[in-house]
Amino acid sequence: MPIYEYSCNKCKTAFSLIQKIGTSEKETTCPQCGSKEVKKKFSLFSSSTSKSSAGPTPSVPIPSGGT
Repeated sequence: MPIYEYSCNKCKTAFSLIQKIGTSEKETTCPQCGSKEVKKKFSLFSSSTSKSSAGPTPSVPIPSGGT
């Protein structure tokens, strides 16, 4: 399930919730004040790779030996 970010219009608290895709703002309440006056914020995402696959990619072919 994705993580959605919200902002409460009443108390201005920013919070994140793990919700099913398609959950509307009307079904969401502020955990701080209990208001249903919340606005879904635009979220960014990031991804990462393991250390073994991370690293610079050579831009010049590496010689395979020989002359």
